[in-house]
Amino acid sequence: MTYDDLGEQLEYIDDVYGDDPGPDVPRQSRTANDPRLFHRIDTNESDLKVLTTRAWNAIDAFNGKNPYLFANGITAVRLVGGKHDRPTVAQDLTVDTMSRESTGTAYWMKLMDKGRIMVPQYPPERVMRNMLADPDPPLPQLKRITSAPVFGPNGELSTTPGYNPTTRHYFDDRGLVIPEVSEAPTESDVEDALALLLDEFLGDFPFTSRSEIAHALSLILNPFVRDMIDGPTPLYLIEAPTAGTGKGLLASVSLLPALGVPPMLMTQSDNEEETRKRITGTLVGLPEAVLIDNIAEGLNSPNLAAVLTTREWSDRVLGRSETRTIPVRCTWMATGNNPTKSGEMARRTIRIRLDAKVERPEERRAFRHPDLERWAAANRGQLVHATLTIVRAWIVAGSPRSGHVLGSYGDWAAVHGGILSFCKVVGFLENRTEDRLITVSEDAAWSQLVAAWWAKYSGTAVGVSDLFNLARDIDEFPLGKSPTERGQRTAFGLAMTRNRDRVFGQFEITFEGVAHKAAQYRLVRTDESAAA
Repeated sequence: MTYDDLGEQLEYIDDVYGDDPGPDVPRQSRTANDPRLFHRIDTNESDLKVLTTRAWNAIDAFNGKNPYLFANGITAVRLVGGKHDRPTVAQDLTVDTMSRESTGTAYWMKLMDKGRIMVPQYPPERVMRNMLADPDPPLPQLKRITSAPVFGPNGELSTTPGYNPTTRHYFDDRGLVIPEVSEAPTESDVEDALALLLDEFLGDFPFTSRSEIAHALSLILNPFVRDMIDGPTPLYLIEAPTAGTGKGLLASVSLLPALGVPPMLMTQSDNEEETRKRITGTLVGLPEAVLIDNIAEGLNSPNLAAVLTTREWSDRVLGRSETRTIPVRCTWMATGNNPTKSGEMARRTIRIRLDAKVERPEERRAFRHPDLERWAAANRGQLVHATLTIVRAWIVAGSPRSGHVLGSYGDWAAVHGGILSFCKVVGFLENRTEDRLITVSEDAAWSQLVAAWWAKYSGTAVGVSDLFNLARDIDEFPLGKSPTERGQRTAFGLAMTRNRDRVFGQFEITFEGVAHKAAQYRLVRTDESAAA
């Protein structure tokens, strides 16, 4: 039987696929808007490229106007979530999920009996795999998923929900209502915005200095100005001397204006391989913010240090053979009670310290808003408006940047320092020196080792074994996580290699070669090194 009449074809397809909404709807109108009707793919086709092209064409026709399928680099992804207080995240397409998307955009069938019979088929797995293997998927590129309007690289504010092909952002507004932001906010507008954010919103948190307050405001601003920062951003570390001070609450509510939901959690691990996997597994969803909550082991992770100073993170995806490269655009946060930091991590963190100065801070009362999260959610539109007003006023003033310098985060420091200075919020980066002095860090431990080393051996070349014995006598010296002495000796030897030619105080660690199959190191006074 052949089908020359469109109505007969529609009736046949309805019968096969069961698309029957009821007798009151004319059969032809039921399926005329079904994208699968216009993209029927015959699996008798033996050319894999032809089948792949037809499948992509069907997806493109359905995905074009309001896309939810994207390419993130060379990886095809789809948006999921966005309901029941779940954030919208990107999900890598697999053979199964690609098959699901393909069955929603095309009828897969096999023509038999010289074209007289159409038999429904599943999308061939080889076609799905070929689509996923495309190094340049024919999908719009996606860099970021936002839940609030954000400023682009040139200061333009995008307020239209959905995908913006210019910025390559997807804005999932989720019903967010924001008062109109003035094109030229006045000084009074900025003062009102600061009063709402710093007094009404953050006023009950026991910040220990004006620097902590400035950094808390910087944390709120970061997602909104992230695209104006060319480079990585540091980790905001919210710390306190004891539990119950409000660290977790501050971490949750500070980004509620930008996110609308709590930030994505990433648990800490004392295993570097596991840390690497967790970083990759978290970043593939393109989260706006990542929170490492309740640090217990201290901040001492080479993988975390690496991701905090890179624009793109590359790693092998769990369960798959290929390497995935993911843009790092999220805001990083961590909380802990007086957490220790390695030297590498100390240079990558911005401190926000709370201290209620009472024995049981969790028993405090008389807050402006006893349920701050509920209040923030109810007033989210006003909080977003206040944030956008501050940034818009700074942009209208010419986007003046500050002269702050902070290692790998120069552009971050210039933008945030500029905004805070424009708003007359003082204290930005003031606590860096104090934080370095009180932090029990890896560098402090190495400084102690160098002092003991010079006292015992002066400028004589010394083997790693002798230095290991000195290191064991220093409290909290980082000897690795191995429980065995052999493992600790190995970790110490690698650490000596990493610290070659580094200067601690007045001394430089120099490599003197190998003697008796053991590496030899010597301390050289920096004044002698300079003279040489």
